[in-house]
Amino acid sequence: PPARGCWLLGGKGGPRAWTRRLRGRRGVTSPFSSVIEETESRAILESQLSRMAAHDAQHQPVSRTYQYRKVMKPMLERKRRARINRCLDELKELMVTALQSEGENVSKLEKADILELTVRHLQSLRSASSPQDRYDEGWTACLDQVNRFLKEGGGGGLPPSEAVRLIAHLTPEVSKARPEPLWRPW
Repeated sequence: PPARGCWLLGGKGGPRAWTRRLRGRRGVTSPFSSVIEETESRAILESQLSRMAAHDAQHQPVSRTYQYRKVMKPMLERKRRARINRCLDELKELMVTALQSEGENVSKLEKADILELTVRHLQSLRSASSPQDRYDEGWTACLDQVNRFLKEGGGGGLPPSEAVRLIAHLTPEVSKARPEPLWRPW
């Protein structure tokens, strides 16, 4: 039931007074709370606008740079945000393809997720392998392709003994031990 003296019953006060009385009670909300909040926010906005208008009226003439800044600042901010979002979308596409090729399942990503995945992926690329490791991996992949080609009979007129000799010649290159780095006392 409404509080005594409520405006609904013809008493003094209004919806704000009724809401103020109910705010102290737990779990009780006003049916007018959203209307009141909207009215209060509208009143705050109107007071800020009137203050700005009074400020503008007191400081006649307004400089062109002030007007330019007042118009351009929000527009530049929108453009900056659009650039950020466009770049994040491009980054998301790149990361999704990279992560799917690594076998990870990627579902809906938020902006923070995209940035975290990018940082993690770049860190893993940086620490992944040395140039020698990449060379060895490439050599091994090439050797596998040559071996597969020869086994499928793609060697043309190459006799099987020559194919075996070719594979034997290429295989030690992969298994070569890396030279130890030179120790220097300084």
